[in-house]
Amino acid sequence: MQLIVYHSSRSYLEQSLAYLEKQAVVNSLLIGLANRTQSGFFFSVFKHGVILLSGARIGQRNLILTGQFEKANISLSKLITYLISNNIRLPGVFGPMEITQLFTDLWCKNKGYRALLDFNEMIYQATKVKPIRPAPGNLLKATKSHQDLVEEWIVAFSKEAGEPKTLPEATKMARNKIDRGEFYIWWYEDKPVTMAATTRPTQHTISINSVYTPAEHRRLGYATNCVHAITDKMLKSYSAVTLFTDLKNPISNSIYQQIGYVPVKEFLQIKFEYS
Repeated sequence: MQLIVYHSSRSYLEQSLAYLEKQAVVNSLLIGLANRTQSGFFFSVFKHGVILLSGARIGQRNLILTGQFEKANISLSKLITYLISNNIRLPGVFGPMEITQLFTDLWCKNKGYRALLDFNEMIYQATKVKPIRPAPGNLLKATKSHQDLVEEWIVAFSKEAGEPKTLPEATKMARNKIDRGEFYIWWYEDKPVTMAATTRPTQHTISINSVYTPAEHRRLGYATNCVHAITDKMLKSYSAVTLFTDLKNPISNSIYQQIGYVPVKEFLQIKFEYS
């Protein structure tokens, strides 16, 4: 069994993309990040030329994992040995539930670290949209003239999601995503009422995130129609559209299924505490 570490996303994808694309929806986050990020910590564990485990860490963020759970014990131990020997301290880990839980158990057993469940999420995919009850208004792509509004809503959304962003972080995110044409706004009577964004395009999939409606405009169907319209638009160019939902929020999970999204796999985000 061999662990190969890549510090270039290009080298990583050259060796690992075919494996990742076998489960393109489950691995859409990992593929999308590697497509957009030139450098980082990328790895795959091979046995007889076959990948058993793969993942990445961008900057000081959480480790992202994917792999074959039934063969994961030895491959995860190989990864953990490397991380410990290189004094790499992880803030957390994110990936499919089974393999993420196993990594967590092995990681905490080694050093006596404490693990806390941060998020329990479901990745959904849509390959077609269902008819929904229309809400008044229309979808428009955000432009530079909407920069201040998008910044404000990013801060509000991130706070509600439990991962608050500072204004400078929101400014950078808004500017970059607007420049790439990724933010959309639902307008009603010349007023912006909902936003959502596309992210992490791959050869086969693209994702939707940052779905936010201010409190005074909620429960009127704006977010549902916004996501429906973006999904329908993206499906003209991609085989599937994906998104993550918090499993603690039954309303959003129900809404996305009404649009045509189907659950694919449960994910965990675990954070670690060190003494």
